[in-house]
Amino acid sequence: QYPASVSRLLAELIVLSAMLAANLKGKGILTVQLKGDGPVRFMVVDADAKGEMRGYADVSPDYKPNARDTFRKLVGNGYLAITLDQGKEPYQGIVEFTGKSLTETLQHYFTNSEQTAVRVRVAVGSEKKGKKKQWSAGGILLQHVPTLGGNRATHSDSVHFDGEPPEEQWNRVSIFTDTVRDEELLDPFLSPQQLLMRLFNEDGVWVYKASELHVGCRCSRGK
Repeated sequence: QYPASVSRLLAELIVLSAMLAANLKGKGILTVQLKGDGPVRFMVVDADAKGEMRGYADVSPDYKPNARDTFRKLVGNGYLAITLDQGKEPYQGIVEFTGKSLTETLQHYFTNSEQTAVRVRVAVGSEKKGKKKQWSAGGILLQHVPTLGGNRATHSDSVHFDGEPPEEQWNRVSIFTDTVRDEELLDPFLSPQQLLMRLFNEDGVWVYKASELHVGCRCSRGK
């Protein structure tokens, strides 16, 4: 029941949150919040280790919907807060809105706050099914893993192909990721496994058990 421009932004935030929550374990909970001084004053997505997700947007009653409204037109100035609660001391990272989209803001957060190179692509689409709109969305998140340190050194070293330096590998696979079209991310007949093989078949692809996502809320009637 949101205006189309708000639904599109919320769908983008849901996809980004789903990808960030992919490595949650046990009772872990990821919360991504957007706060701004535009028509969309607040937006939040929760995701937990069981794959339960919920999303909500607070929209100014004075907002006059326009399907062409840009990200910055909707949110104005503000910030994105990412909170990770794994049962111990919660961790929170905050980044001001940057770039032309929510995806660019998240990529900026990883690059500057987490000192981690990532490549993120998100696509959102809708089509009418009778009197209702049917939404679809998809995304891909590529993260640069250090070649040394921790328990990942052996695995990381094993993916150096033909003596190619890690940075050159990263540049190459980043270019491949940038070639992904919205149509591929939204195609219901193209599985994530097929898309990964299409992009990275020369480097080898490890596919792990898929995580089912569904609507879920931690609220009780009393709460």
